[in-house]
Amino acid sequence: MSIQKNIDDEFLVSVCGSVMCGTLNRPHSLNALTLDMMRQLSSNLKHWESDESVKAVFLTGAGDRAFCAGGNIKAVYYEGLAYREGETTENTMVRFFYEEYSMNRQIFHYKKPICAFMNGITMGGGFGVAGPCRFRIISESTVFAMPEVGIGFSTDVGSVFFLSKCPGEIGTYLGLTGHKIGPEDMLYCGLASHYIPLEKQNDCRNALSKIIEEANHDALDEGIKIVLDEFAEEPKAEGYLRENQPLVDLCFSANSIEEVLSRLRDKGSDWGKETANLMESRSPTSLKVVLAHLRKGKADSFDEVTSRDFVLSQHFLEGHDFYEGIRAQLIDKDKTPRWMPSRLSDVDETLVDHYFSMAGRILDE
Repeated sequence: MSIQKNIDDEFLVSVCGSVMCGTLNRPHSLNALTLDMMRQLSSNLKHWESDESVKAVFLTGAGDRAFCAGGNIKAVYYEGLAYREGETTENTMVRFFYEEYSMNRQIFHYKKPICAFMNGITMGGGFGVAGPCRFRIISESTVFAMPEVGIGFSTDVGSVFFLSKCPGEIGTYLGLTGHKIGPEDMLYCGLASHYIPLEKQNDCRNALSKIIEEANHDALDEGIKIVLDEFAEEPKAEGYLRENQPLVDLCFSANSIEEVLSRLRDKGSDWGKETANLMESRSPTSLKVVLAHLRKGKADSFDEVTSRDFVLSQHFLEGHDFYEGIRAQLIDKDKTPRWMPSRLSDVDETLVDHYFSMAGRILDE
């Protein structure tokens, strides 16, 4: 396997026979996505898709801490402030999300098999890269979350498409809490295809490269699946969500945030109280918009979900909570966001509907 780009690049490319391997390369920042990184990934994918010598793609994250922790939100925050204060004439944040969601679609519709090795933290925009891949491999180090409600934003990158397919109301729970889960629950929820321990992954990749080299194009998917199935194991522990799904379903099947919170507190359990407290620390606007997004997304295609992601993102960029959430979590780190509106009762149906109304740009243009 040979490196074909400078190791200081944000996206590294290596080749092993008929397999191209792309590595998200910002380990000091948990491989958080920058605009340049996304452009390099998208450009390489486009080239590989038309290159007959390339039969499959592997995606990995540099270092041992993360596949990708999400978008480089701090940079987006400062660019957004500059635009809002009139220091720049273009809202580069809109372009960031436009290109990110377009990349998500590109991966989802990719004609050749992509194997994402989601070792370590895989959150937010990181799942936007890995989630649409045909094969999604996790290990004992994998941690998943969609934490957007905690920064005053919406669950995005097409994740609603996958969350809506989780068992029962688990997807609603994950979207409304931003709760972290491990590999056991990811596998149970269908957010990953195979669990392969880290100690077996090098051998697995070598075996995959060999079968990909030898297989006909028509048999690629079947050959990859056979190899992954041979190396895959069942996680040693049972996930929390599988064990407690009846309780999750009962509380999160409600069609309003107020009713979800009421059911959580009525249970009288520590879990119910802790979950309610967690949700009440989130942006009230985000909670109500995300619940509506999840309910609308149950019957939607991936492209329909990402189109709505882009509409929602533009409205959140115009508002207050996104900037306040990032300030509280990542800039000042005081962990005390001052949401506006601050009460669920002040987020009425008219306001929620506004977030779903047509914005300045559409993803399909």
